[in-house]
Amino acid sequence: MAPTPSTAADIEPSRLFLGVLVAMTFVMNSVGRGVSESFAVFLLPVEKGLGVDRAAISATYSFYMLAYGVTAPFAGQLIDRFGARICYGVGLTSLGVGYFAAGSASSIWMYYLCVGGLGGLGAAAVGMVAASSLLSRWFSKKLTSISSLPYAAVGAGMLLFPPLTQVLIDAFGWRDAHRALGLVALAFLPLLAVLPLTTYTRGSADWREQRQR
Repeated sequence: MAPTPSTAADIEPSRLFLGVLVAMTFVMNSVGRGVSESFAVFLLPVEKGLGVDRAAISATYSFYMLAYGVTAPFAGQLIDRFGARICYGVGLTSLGVGYFAAGSASSIWMYYLCVGGLGGLGAAAVGMVAASSLLSRWFSKKLTSISSLPYAAVGAGMLLFPPLTQVLIDAFGWRDAHRALGLVALAFLPLLAVLPLTTYTRGSADWREQRQR
């Protein structure tokens, strides 16, 4: 018996499948920017804790922006070569380890490395470059509208994490607050193991080709 020809519905991804992709980019962007933009809340406690002046502690953000700017272009290359699972894994690990280690910082240079360097790398790897790379593989007609959602996640993360950080600092101090934020970032790593990130990386053209076989 000849195989039944595939209908258009058979070779189109479901709304749930695409919705999970958009939701993932939203969450990752929220975590990446939310954790890193909580720096302003840490400014005074870390300044006192490390015994440095305002200029020295403020320079952390400059190191963060430098690391973010230098590494962001490579996020797309990470996805192209190794897939979204590796890219997001590197980002969450860098961000989580950086902030967790910052809780044990004994010098301003160690703080620069943890929050500025590792934090910038982590935020770049889970940010808009990765989101845009994945979304462009699945959306064409509505790409601009869809891309606005992970962009909005930047604001959502900045609304959520700084107040949470302040609560943590008031309750446990700035060192444990850093460690808590690091654990929050690392807690999303298991999510990467269950999502179909290999399929998302391949894109819609490859997906449709596989369905038509």
